[in-house]
Formats: sequence, C-alpha cells, structure tokens
Amino acid sequence: MFVCLAACILFSYVLPSVIERSLVGRIGPFWAYVVLGDALGCVAIGLLTRWTLGVAVYVLLSAIEALLYRFRVVDAGWMMWTADLVPTLLLCLLVSVMLKLRWRFGSSDKVSRRD
Repeated sequence: MFVCLAACILFSYVLPSVIERSLVGRIGPFWAYVVLGDALGCVAIGLLTRWTLGVAVYVLLSAIEALLYRFRVVDAGWMMWTADLVPTLLLCLLVSVMLKLRWRFGSSDKVSRRD
C-alpha cells in the first residue's frame, strides 16, 4: 500500500509541480498553476472512477483557484505548492480505499468459493 500511495504522490503532486515550474516562464503563472495544475491528478481520478467525476473535480478546483488568483487572495508562490494538493489527497484516498476493498473482498472471495 505504501508503494501505491508513494506513486500517487509522485504522479499527481511531484510530476505536475515540476512541469508547472518549467512552464511558468513560458505561459505565465495563471495558465501553469491554475489551468494545468490539477490536470494529471484529475485525469487519474477520472480513470479510476468515472470521467464525469474527474472532470467535475477539475472544473470545481480550477474555478476556485482562478478566483483566488484573480482577486489576489493568494500569490503565485502559494498557488504553485498548493494547487496540486487537493487532487493528490483525493487520489491517495481513492487508491487506499480501492486497495483495502480489493484486499478485503479478494481474500474472502477465494476462501468462500468451493467447487
């Protein structure tokens, strides 16, 4: 389970942060942090559940981040570190629940089958 959670953090937090940081000079902080910030994490959520859930989470988070950025509630430095945090937490929670359910039902399913 630890390996899966580490992979979630790497895929939905570290990798997007590196990509955003490299793109911010070319496309600006709004496009890098707000528009692209949650994309990888929300795509992973959509792949594991339903696409509508991944898209809904992306649209909701991007709208909130756009408002925070537009009205200067937060600066670009804060946005860089926290924009990917919510999809990462949701993805880690989703993966941990899926692993626990798979382990629980997978092991009991093998025991209860009799030929």
